[in-house]
Amino acid sequence: MIKYKKVSIVVALVVVSLLVGCAKPEEKATPTPTPMMTLTPTPEKTPTPTPTPSKVEKIKAIFMTSLHYTREGKETFYSAENGGFEKLTSIPIEELGCKKCHAKTKADGTPIKTEEYKPDCYDCHKTPGDEVEDKVCLGCHGRQGVELKLEKKMPELFSDVHREAGLGCTDCHTADDVHGVGEEGKSSLLESTIKAKCENCHEAEKNTAHLLHKEKVDCKACHVKTVISCYNCHLDSLVEAHVKRPYAPLSGFKILMNFNGKVTSATLMVLKYEDKTFYVVAPFFSHTVTKDVSCSDCHDNEALKEYEENGKIVFTKWNESSGKLEWKKGVIPLVPDWRNAFVLDFLDYKADPHNPVKPFDQNWTYMKTGADLTQILYGEPLTEEQLEKLAKKI
Repeated sequence: MIKYKKVSIVVALVVVSLLVGCAKPEEKATPTPTPMMTLTPTPEKTPTPTPTPSKVEKIKAIFMTSLHYTREGKETFYSAENGGFEKLTSIPIEELGCKKCHAKTKADGTPIKTEEYKPDCYDCHKTPGDEVEDKVCLGCHGRQGVELKLEKKMPELFSDVHREAGLGCTDCHTADDVHGVGEEGKSSLLESTIKAKCENCHEAEKNTAHLLHKEKVDCKACHVKTVISCYNCHLDSLVEAHVKRPYAPLSGFKILMNFNGKVTSATLMVLKYEDKTFYVVAPFFSHTVTKDVSCSDCHDNEALKEYEENGKIVFTKWNESSGKLEWKKGVIPLVPDWRNAFVLDFLDYKADPHNPVKPFDQNWTYMKTGADLTQILYGEPLTEEQLEKLAKKI
């Protein structure tokens, strides 16, 4: 009996414990906060995220490799190593101040002190990421600014279909052109540096000219009306007085040369220092695009006829009676023997190098004919075969 009694007691205890365990626990009253007591939830423990660079910081890092930051484009052409003008001057580019070139102000109007200047976002942006106005670009890109000024005087040469359509600099030149792509480039003429090109927006119309030339002739060769050259830069003024002094902007011409497998538009840069003379020929795009093109602009033109007759093309010539420089107009082929065929007169400035640059073409005199050194880095002259095709009257 005792044994069964003990079993009954154990069973009863188990049943009671099960009932108690299944019963709903009594809810405790939530304490009312008092001025001396606040309830704060216990924060969940999460791993600390690894900081990631902001978009602006990423662009800054890329910008450090761009030509806008490094200014390598100027040094590439000037350096003695590349056959540039330094071979004649023996003056390092750092002493000329070219790599410190800047606009008068930052984008927000803050004046720039040359001795403290270093390229940064605020050269172009009032606030990083805002839209850049054309006038900011023109603060540095002087030749393009000259094109706009000359358009008012000579619209037949300097008007542009893109400006007439309301397009601005950043419609063609994207962030990659301005900020860079993270790889240091030596010149804006490299495709990896400047990606703006006509084909980004345009497809060639199917006409005879395009069918004949599309694969061998770049759009610019035909559709750019004129290039521009700040002729006869007087380096003496820059060295002695930090004044950038050309004789004058020359226009009304364009050179044709080979570049990246196609014929394209080009210009020349002419310099003088002490008794030494120099010029460089390079591909160049001027913002003077037109739809009105004639075959006779290039084929069997005056410059080509002059070359066929005497083996020379008189590019520039000093007129002693007028005291002014005259120059060849129209399309000028970069002939195979251009170093001998091109005839250029060089000038010297005969007044105080501290004088203002303007008015242009004042106080200059004839110095000599011919260059002591010439340079071509990007591109090649036209071939004999190409000249034969140009000589055909169409």
